[in-house]
Amino acid sequence: MSLTKDDLEFVARLVHDDAGIVIDASKGYLVQDRLDAVARRAGLESVASLVRELRGPRGSRLHDTVVDALTTNETLFFRDESPFTTLERTVLPWLAERRADSRRLSVWCAAASTGQEPYSVAMCLRDTLRSVETWRLSILATDISPTALERARAARYTSFDIGRGLPEDKKRRWFVPDGRDWTLRQEIRSLVEFRRFNLLYADQQPGPFDLIFVRNVLIYFDVETKSRILRAMTRALAPDGLLVLGAGESILKLGVDLVRAANLPGAYYTRPGHPLLGPS
Repeated sequence: MSLTKDDLEFVARLVHDDAGIVIDASKGYLVQDRLDAVARRAGLESVASLVRELRGPRGSRLHDTVVDALTTNETLFFRDESPFTTLERTVLPWLAERRADSRRLSVWCAAASTGQEPYSVAMCLRDTLRSVETWRLSILATDISPTALERARAARYTSFDIGRGLPEDKKRRWFVPDGRDWTLRQEIRSLVEFRRFNLLYADQQPGPFDLIFVRNVLIYFDVETKSRILRAMTRALAPDGLLVLGAGESILKLGVDLVRAANLPGAYYTRPGHPLLGPS
């Protein structure tokens, strides 16, 4: 039995309330398909039966499972390329000079999905910093999906995953064959801490972070939620830190005290007057 309009609206409210994600009526087929799988795993006869269970007390494991199923985990290594080229060529060398005394760098990768983005950042750190062993490097990778985080911690990727964006030199240096798959070396894995986290509570990550990656996730939120998340992340950013959005995302009309660094390819944002901003 297909989802009724009322059931779809109920599920959309549930996911919005729990995770901030907006699901409109055009996503009915996707919701139906994903909830069919959840219902089968739960031993329920239909999606309608699943929704009846969901209408019960909140906070159950089934609620979490549904939210997990309806999150989008599309990601790839070095996605869009230019943010990582800028990171290696400009941002990390500049930050390394600024942090030469403390030799500490802290990064937050929000909506980290199955790990390709934070591991891409970690590879950039290993390949860019001199005497990297003398640095205290911290990459916090968060996501709301326990399923995605389980895959991320395993750091085992298919040939298809590896073939999407990963430069050949980094593949040779940082991955080892594992049957038909590829496993990331411990030198990179050890730099990343994965933690389940809901971006609706972004104000609970105090920072300060030198870099915050929150790429290709704000598109799933309404304007009010985007604004609240970005304001919290701005507070968590070090005074000279940088925030990175997805290529198609913007802070316009969100009331956030950041400006785009037009001279830095890759959607980098800073506070006004940042030393890395080009001439106005």
